[in-house]
Amino acid sequence: MADPPEAALEGSDAPFLAITGWAVSLALHTMLLGLFALITWQQEAPASLGPMEVGTVGLDEIDDAAFESLTAAASEMDTTIEDVSPAETEVLALEPTNPFESTAMNETLGTTAMAEPIIGLSEIGGSETNASEEWSQLGGALDNTSDLPMEAAGGMLGYRTAEGRRAARQFGATTETEAAVEAGLRWLAAVQENDGRWDSVKWKASGSHDVSCTGLALLAFLGAGYAPGADKYDQITRDAIQWLINRQDQEGSFRVDTFYEQGIAAMALCEAYTMTNDTRYRGPAQAAIDHILWQMGSDGGYGYDGPGNDLSVAGWQIMAVKSAIIAGLDVPAASVERMKDFLALCAVYDGQSKYRSSDRGPGSPAMTAVGMMCRLFLDYGVDDSHVLQAAKFLNSRSVDINDEYYTYYATYCMFHMGGDRWHNWNRKFRSAATGLQIKGGALRGSWDPQKGKWGGRGGRVYMTGMYPMALEVYYRYLPVYRTEG
Repeated sequence: MADPPEAALEGSDAPFLAITGWAVSLALHTMLLGLFALITWQQEAPASLGPMEVGTVGLDEIDDAAFESLTAAASEMDTTIEDVSPAETEVLALEPTNPFESTAMNETLGTTAMAEPIIGLSEIGGSETNASEEWSQLGGALDNTSDLPMEAAGGMLGYRTAEGRRAARQFGATTETEAAVEAGLRWLAAVQENDGRWDSVKWKASGSHDVSCTGLALLAFLGAGYAPGADKYDQITRDAIQWLINRQDQEGSFRVDTFYEQGIAAMALCEAYTMTNDTRYRGPAQAAIDHILWQMGSDGGYGYDGPGNDLSVAGWQIMAVKSAIIAGLDVPAASVERMKDFLALCAVYDGQSKYRSSDRGPGSPAMTAVGMMCRLFLDYGVDDSHVLQAAKFLNSRSVDINDEYYTYYATYCMFHMGGDRWHNWNRKFRSAATGLQIKGGALRGSWDPQKGKWGGRGGRVYMTGMYPMALEVYYRYLPVYRTEG
């Protein structure tokens, strides 16, 4: 993992030109870098389609031989850019229904957002690698789940192995979607902090959301089959899990500003325990779930501070509880029923869901997707009338790729419905999601926070957690319509 950049980030008025000799050195290095860039751009592009050259390729266009032989070539860059540009100033406006907003966050209004650090290309992998070679290194020796079948883990954790990810082509995965996931994970691995967390503020989050960003990054690795014991990213995932565990207090709380982060981190620990069967993770995962259940509101809902009436916050808690059930942790049936009651309070007659049960009028696309996914994962089934109405509504609205929150939930909803609805959705989703990914430079493999609805709050790590998780839809969970059969 990369060490934090040495360059200071004190602000735009930092004394960058302290002495004349330094200025001369700067000019000389600038000319050398310019010459190097010119040479690099003049290199001949590889003839074959590389993992980072993302486009739309139909499943019928990729046979097994092409799938295995896809290669990419790029020059190794052994020059690391160490200088960090001056901080850029942005005035950030608060918005309602913000996954990163808290009562304390009002203090951030009008604050200065720091510039992202510049990392060397060598830190994220100076050359592209063969996509099939990447996949051959997947999962490998995952403890007790190296051959995770469709029925494993309560019939939910899908195809999180190398062979499983290849088999997921039947659900619409392509070489491009897999290459995008791998590139995103390479970037995340490169910028992980030495203590195991991901620094949200360093990567342009508007406030400190290290728990949620670490949870999302870890979930992205786990969703692709990378858990402790895997041949690849073993230490990355171990360190992230341990940082989350160290963050917990005796009550299972991760001591966060918003309860969104509690649900995300709890979900990550539950999945880590399921995939490794490491008993060291069971206690912290159970404690995190116990804290969630203890904080549940009287009507089964959650809010920014714990109990509340916010479907957006409740969605992450419900998904965490579902992950706990998959993991075989203790979850009282009565608690699940109360969560179902809250979903019913937020429901609108036409299948939509509202942000708060007390809201009047129609629901919103994002909350409809959250409500529908929660219903599916709480075993309502694809034939439930509200699920069917919600699916019809989301299908009519289609993909909104610049709303990463909606995209994540809605894509999983349509995947679990299957059929033509999923096929049509996926064709639009996969090309749009991979198309947003940065294809070159020091940020290669990440997603620009300015391209997402909540990216200005969550930052680059948040974005590069959400989009790979969405692109893992083909194998992250076994389709509900298959489990029902």
